[in-house]
Amino acid sequence: MKANNLDWLQMAEYLSLAGAVIGSVAAVSLQQVIYAAVPLSLSLLLNLFNRHRWEQMTRERLAVSMTQLDVKVSGITALLDRRIEDLRADIAGLNPGDDRTQPSLQLETLAAATVQLQQQMVELQQSVAAVGFQLEVLTQSGNIPPGFAANPPSAGTAGGAEAGTSALVPRPEGTVDPQQVLRRYHW
Repeated sequence: MKANNLDWLQMAEYLSLAGAVIGSVAAVSLQQVIYAAVPLSLSLLLNLFNRHRWEQMTRERLAVSMTQLDVKVSGITALLDRRIEDLRADIAGLNPGDDRTQPSLQLETLAAATVQLQQQMVELQQSVAAVGFQLEVLTQSGNIPPGFAANPPSAGTAGGAEAGTSALVPRPEGTVDPQQVLRRYHW
């Protein structure tokens, strides 16, 4: 239902409530119950109708907000998955001989960045679950504010991913430079 139609319904409810007050005064002075009963019944009916419309609008807003949140989280998840796969491929390119007896400092830094990205993903999933739970609770209680909108989540930075990567390690021809890999994954 349109907003101006709801405004009209709210105004009618308030007028009916005012009529109920005036009718109550008239009913006491004239000793006729009908003067209070009709406006009071109309006021209750309009209140019931307005409450039903408000709950319907709240459900619609909640559904739209949840859909927007799901789209944003899916996009972030897909981006994170792509970055992790690229990082794994770059790590494999850094060590083509598969010599794991003496890992370089750059490889350890890249592995730490991968772990940090995975931890951020877990935290993001927990945050989304908490928001979903809160929205479910608010939906059940009917206490969602009228201006409800999902705020987009903000992406963090891979802090400290470039720390300690200045050591030079001789690399065979065709391998990937770890410095370039770290710069590409720094957010």
